[in-house]
Amino acid sequence: MENQPKEAFNEIVDHLQDYVEIQKEIIKLQTVKHGSTAVGNIAAVMLLALFLLVTYLFLNVGLALFIATLTTHFFAFLMVGAGNLLVAILVYLLRNTLVVRPIQNLIIKLTTE
Repeated sequence: MENQPKEAFNEIVDHLQDYVEIQKEIIKLQTVKHGSTAVGNIAAVMLLALFLLVTYLFLNVGLALFIATLTTHFFAFLMVGAGNLLVAILVYLLRNTLVVRPIQNLIIKLTTE
């Protein structure tokens, strides 16, 4: 009779050990899932940024060459450069609204899924 409580206790301990091992495995798999999703999203954003940068460059050169047909070459490139500087200043001034908060919201959304 005295062995029955010990056996029951040992059985409970065995089940708890199994439970802990399974929970560790679940956490490991969830970490891998979230990490791989984050890396995939970062790679996609970087690739998109690269293509947008190249497109932006070609559009700027095309615009400068178009303006150059209407004015002198140097003035056309100065106008496009000044326009880009104005956009950069606006983005800097509005960085919290345009860049920081959307990225924070995206990261929060991705990590809480």
